[in-house]
Amino acid sequence: MAQEINVRGIARTPFGAGDHPPMTTVSGSATVTLDLDDGHTRRVLQNERARFVVMPDLYPSLQSFGALSVAGTASGLVWRAPRAGKLTAVTAQVGAAPSGGDVVLDVVLVDSADEPTAAGTSVFTADSHKPTVADGEYASTLDETTGAGYADNQDFAAGDYLRVEIESANSAEDLTVQFIGY
Repeated sequence: MAQEINVRGIARTPFGAGDHPPMTTVSGSATVTLDLDDGHTRRVLQNERARFVVMPDLYPSLQSFGALSVAGTASGLVWRAPRAGKLTAVTAQVGAAPSGGDVVLDVVLVDSADEPTAAGTSVFTADSHKPTVADGEYASTLDETTGAGYADNQDFAAGDYLRVEIESANSAEDLTVQFIGY
């Protein structure tokens, strides 16, 4: 998988970076996403004509204290994106382990033009990708082989909502959900 970064550049002159073709034009103080695995891009970023700041990764956390209950659009666990970005994974932790079954979560992307409780699209294309805290455990796992915890529909725009929906609670308590992205 390519390592992508967001950069904000102060370039004296516009230049191209990225795959050939198409190239991403970087000029002035534009913010762009570049693939660091591309040799041409690495050479351009090492050039003395421009200086860049790597945009920080996003790791927002949402918390719900007390006993968990199945909750769809009214879960109250909603994050509004301050800028456009890409969601790569979602992890979950609980303070009291589930008993008798797993805690299963979904994350729904809702357009910024809609209310946070509006119908949206799951960021996971398969149930097996949804963050799951197994019976008796305290945290979900990320697994690149099975795709567990990794988002499939990843891109979001500034102002979009990411809403956590609790599909299965099983007596767990004190939920913390962390989005991993940039």
